[in-house]
Amino acid sequence: MISYEKIRIDIHNLKELPPLAKSAREMLAAINDPDISLEKLCGILETEPSVTARLLKLANSAYFGCRGTITSMRQAVIQVLGLRLAKSLSLGVLITDVLDTHKCPDFSSDRYWFTAVAAAILAKQFCAVAPATKTVDPALAYTAGLLHNIGLLALIHKFPQIMAKVLKESIKSNCAVADVLQSTYKVDQYESGGWLAMRWQFPLPICVSIRYHRKPSYSGQYHSLVATIGIASKLANDLYREKELDRAIKDTAENLGISEAKVGTIFDELIGQLENIKVLADLLTGNHP
Repeated sequence: MISYEKIRIDIHNLKELPPLAKSAREMLAAINDPDISLEKLCGILETEPSVTARLLKLANSAYFGCRGTITSMRQAVIQVLGLRLAKSLSLGVLITDVLDTHKCPDFSSDRYWFTAVAAAILAKQFCAVAPATKTVDPALAYTAGLLHNIGLLALIHKFPQIMAKVLKESIKSNCAVADVLQSTYKVDQYESGGWLAMRWQFPLPICVSIRYHRKPSYSGQYHSLVATIGIASKLANDLYREKELDRAIKDTAENLGISEAKVGTIFDELIGQLENIKVLADLLTGNHP
């Protein structure tokens, strides 16, 4: 059995295994720079062919209604995506290019990115309307939601055979993957994701939200963001599994201090975007047409 310490060391070394190309390191720094100019960001994004190809494909998709009219990264960012969405999606593309999950056939990349995108959208919407999260930047919440489960990608990349067994045990026992990992290896994907986010120098609030969003006891500086990501990620998973949402909506309203009607409206809007979410998930999975 691989020990906790072995996993910790290997996840910490993911910054070098595989090494990030110079262009990818520059892109990561650009994405994490809140003050970068649009022109500079576009220039850096264009150095990564996979990012350019996927973002242009998305910008020209039916999702944005711009079929065949967007021909450059600058057009894609200015006319269609916007700076913040372009940053978040570029980060997702970079991660999928670096963390290979193909060696673990039991892993559902469709589910992973569907719940990531849904959590991102929910977190952003909650931060825009909830008094408890009024100090949280909705764009930051979107990125944190998109990355909340990155540790699962890291573990599957590094331990595909072990994670295949973990995923099967999760289904067999009807337990969360995190619970199976904790009971076996004393570490879960959220802690692993927090390690990786720190090594890749993500903004500190995002690192903290990745690590602690499933820990209700967290009461640190970024409590509002962490709690919001925890709520959004759970709801995204419930939506994917088509669970009854009435109780979840009631709990969300109580936790965020907003009305059930408002939460219900946010959910109705999200459900209306399901096909669009699948488009975004396909882009990040690499299954875009």
